Amino acid sequence: MLLKVIFGITRPWPERMFFSVDDRVRKGSSQSFFESRFGGRWAHFFGTLDFTTLGGAGFASQKILFKDYLKEFGSPIDSQKEGLDLSSYDGLSLSILKGDGKAYCLNLYNSIGEVVDPETGKRESVIEFKYSFTPDPSFNSEVAQLGGDSDNLARSQVYIPFKDFLPYYRGRLVDAEIMLARDPSFSSKSLILDSSNIKALSMMCQSGFGKQSGFFSLFLESILAYKN
Repeated sequence: MLLKVIFGITRPWPERMFFSVDDRVRKGSSQSFFESRFGGRWAHFFGTLDFTTLGGAGFASQKILFKDYLKEFGSPIDSQKEGLDLSSYDGLSLSILKGDGKAYCLNLYNSIGEVVDPETGKRESVIEFKYSFTPDPSFNSEVAQLGGDSDNLARSQVYIPFKDFLPYYRGRLVDAEIMLARDPSFSSKSLILDSSNIKALSMMCQSGFGKQSGFFSLFLESILAYKN
């Protein structure tokens, strides 16, 4: 299997380049945080999810723009696309050290949207390609107490083919027929992830319209691109 490191292992998690995109941009109350641990070897995504403020909806996420990340770390980047080219790979693999029983989402973006509020950094809504997963509860080592030594830790490996990332818009799965009825110029190609131009990535915990809430915590070791 051919692997390419995105975050973790030989490429430390860049804590300061992740930023919050929580439902507070819609006057909600959820809040997320991101910390890299032990010199960037692990990542901790955590926070509080609340769905009462917005009447059942709620989300908290941490996002990174690959345009900024690739330029700073000197990786090759297409000057026109300004995104990560993973077209030579089949999908992404998450190495999870500890979950909490909650469902999470990994989101990829072919567009980041224009900034609509300079004060908050809020951007216009765009299609996000989402994959939902619930970490295996048996992989629940007390990683925070192990000093960064993950050699002997059990881990849950999640393989996500790019074709399994589904298009969502404002929290709902996009229906191509409805979109075409609203806009005759709509192209169904925009609902298929372009793995040659991934402009952003985010980790998200969402309420599922009232299905989960409260404190959440997820420890990640790495995100890799893989080719079978």
